[in-house]
Amino acid sequence: MSVFRYGESHLPEQCGRFLIIGNHISIFDGNTGIYWPVKPLDFSKGRFDESLAFPLLIQPRGFVDPFHRALEPSVAASLSAEQRQYDCDDTAFIFFDTEQYPSAMDCDIMRKFYPAWLTFCDLYLLHGHLLIYWKAAQYFYAKKYICQIYIPYPFASRRVFYIMPHVIYNPTILMLQLSRYPFHTLKTVPQTSDNRSTGLLLQAGFVRQEMAGAYIYLHLGLRVLENIKKIVREELDAIGCSEILMTSFGTREHWEKTGRWDTMDNLFKVEGASGKYYALNPTHEEIVTPLMQEFIESYKDLDTCAVYQFQTKFRNEARAKSGILRGREFLMKDLYSFHRNSEDLDVFFEEVRKAYVRIYSRLGLGESTRYVFASGGAFSKYSYEFQTDLGIGEDDVYVCSKCGQAHNEEIVDPMGFVCVECASKEYTIVQACEVGNIFKLGTRFSNDFGLGYTDALGKKQEVVMGCYGIGVSRIMGVIAEKFMDEKGLIWPENVAPFTHYMIVIGDHLEEAKKLAERLETEGATVLIDDRNTGFGAKAGDADLLGIPQRIVLSDKTLAQGGYELKGRTESESRIVPIR
Repeated sequence: MSVFRYGESHLPEQCGRFLIIGNHISIFDGNTGIYWPVKPLDFSKGRFDESLAFPLLIQPRGFVDPFHRALEPSVAASLSAEQRQYDCDDTAFIFFDTEQYPSAMDCDIMRKFYPAWLTFCDLYLLHGHLLIYWKAAQYFYAKKYICQIYIPYPFASRRVFYIMPHVIYNPTILMLQLSRYPFHTLKTVPQTSDNRSTGLLLQAGFVRQEMAGAYIYLHLGLRVLENIKKIVREELDAIGCSEILMTSFGTREHWEKTGRWDTMDNLFKVEGASGKYYALNPTHEEIVTPLMQEFIESYKDLDTCAVYQFQTKFRNEARAKSGILRGREFLMKDLYSFHRNSEDLDVFFEEVRKAYVRIYSRLGLGESTRYVFASGGAFSKYSYEFQTDLGIGEDDVYVCSKCGQAHNEEIVDPMGFVCVECASKEYTIVQACEVGNIFKLGTRFSNDFGLGYTDALGKKQEVVMGCYGIGVSRIMGVIAEKFMDEKGLIWPENVAPFTHYMIVIGDHLEEAKKLAERLETEGATVLIDDRNTGFGAKAGDADLLGIPQRIVLSDKTLAQGGYELKGRTESESRIVPIR
């Protein structure tokens, strides 16, 4: 291997490998030896900070690559024997210093450091992270080319745009065959809660109820949860937060130190073998605050100090009849931030608010989710909630008719509504369900644990905190309730367990698998219904499961030159040619 270096003296030990086929990028998992296809996002819709350096490792591939079948035979045939046998030893590495070269998109700069047959093509973002897109122009036609990109991770700065390891470690694009699937749908909707969506989730095989307020998530349900987590994770990582995982148990001593052991009505208390009592954490201020004491000493430690987790929470709810909308055991994302003063908290607080807006937009809830003033703020007059309009929601939200600001009923004066923003007295009432909240905690918990820092003058100061929650499993229930129809569930594409439900009629399973493979290289995820049942049963389950696109592959569609495609909410289908 010949290695050309610029700006660095060694190669990172770990590299993520990416294969470009046409317009799509596949991620190589070294543990399994499998390429996971991922559809790239348009660069114009992403974010890129040109002040940051960006390291790359590029390795062109010849036609010995196992994915050479993606090339047109006429292209391969036109190449010389030397070109077809081109090996993979010529590797180039470059560290892009954007201070020295202000534009990472300058073709002339790229040509200066790379072999002549590599030409710069385009920039893409993958889940908000920068990829540079190349083509081997001398060897391939303009729309058919292949090469590999190696991008080292993790980088020194977490704000550098990179491919996050969780994308590689959590692939969600393997096709599923229902004939080999252990779970099945039910013929009728179970009546176990006060809302229809929970019944549909049970009927469709997304969840099973263990007891009131506690649910098991089957394979399809888990995929939805993971898709929601993925969106949340990407947006929080983008603003500099660090993911951790804390314990479900909390010590009695910590809960007594904050005074909440005896004052929190819904706290589960568990007796251990030694007779000591522990808390099953409904929230994690009592855990994260003493944890961060070890890492916060100086004001410099508070430049970007925000940690979050996805964790099962436990609350001893007196009434748990709303399915996964309100449970005794539920999945939550909780984020905690630590700051020098209230001004720093205000700045980060606004960053999180904007990140939440992006999250709900990507979840398909953006247009119906409001930023709501509520009570409970420890460091400011109000706390803030994100409430999604929902007919079975538990909260009445007062919306100002003049400025549109939303208010939780609990802060509305019994003597009459007055908008906290514009003082208007005109309003409308909307039923809604809380899907997130953000609080300015101030020094409420840091002082309880003696968490402080030393400022630039050597003086001891108080740490100011914020906390930010999103109910992941509750959001799944909100989406199910909001978008269902008389036929079943309707998932937005970003959270759907699969993007395509493929119905196979007749002896066409092999054609279905090949079509699924091609769709997956384009970023789709495919469920193949190859069960030995009739079309009516398969079409009914396709609607019940709520997967965005339905494909039918049969003698009839193949005779018409392709497969039938219909959207979940569309009334008409169309024939799509099989390329």
